[in-house]
Amino acid sequence: MEGVIDVRQIMAEIDSSIDSMSEEEKRLSFNDGGSRGLDDVESMRFDHAVLGSIIDFCRTHSRVESFRDLNVPGVKTAKPFIMLKKVIRRLTQFYVEPVVNDQAEFNANVVMAMDQVDAFIQENQDLKARLERQERRIAELEKQLNV
Repeated sequence: MEGVIDVRQIMAEIDSSIDSMSEEEKRLSFNDGGSRGLDDVESMRFDHAVLGSIIDFCRTHSRVESFRDLNVPGVKTAKPFIMLKKVIRRLTQFYVEPVVNDQAEFNANVVMAMDQVDAFIQENQDLKARLERQERRIAELEKQLNV
């Protein structure tokens, strides 16, 4: 009978294909799973300026409001439609507002955590620079002693 799909045969073909692969080929890499819009996860490097811009964006957009204007700017909306929106808003308010408030609180805490990470990174960069200066100074002093 045409049009019948033999799932067992397909699975057997997949299994034999996997069995014929080497162990290296069987392992997944970052690229096999997809990178959610990022070109190459393995080549990503830390950039303090990028982190700063992300933190600034999150800080300015962390507050979520449950109440929004029912009128769409530039669009003439019929009054019955606006009334319907108001009724729906009132009926869902008991559920929507706590969820939105929880999300806003979570967002604020994420921004605070990101600020802490940024401060930690800056502190480590300052300590690294200080260590490099001290290592150079030690090397200079050792040269003077060995002369």
